[in-house]
Amino acid sequence: CALGNLDASIRHLRRCLKHYRPEMPVSLYGDSAGVGAHAFLGWAHSLRGAAAAGLREAQAAVALARGLDHPPAIALALLFAAETHRLRREPAAALA
Repeated sequence: CALGNLDASIRHLRRCLKHYRPEMPVSLYGDSAGVGAHAFLGWAHSLRGAAAAGLREAQAAVALARGLDHPPAIALALLFAAETHRLRREPAAALA
């Protein structure tokens, strides 16, 4: 995350989620701000060693993306969820 400063990244991403609203537009080829914030927050937590928090955020990203029914957001969320599982040494879950 942001230049290796995970604590600052986590603070920033939490602020993003605080202001995120589901009715915010989703870009046509990009992702949702909420999906991206959950996904990156999960990654940052995982890199800090907070595996449970990382997994919760990764799952939140996937759930939000699927709820939006937006293929690029779903792809991003699944990518970060797989990475979270890889960092947790859960290869079967990463491949699911």
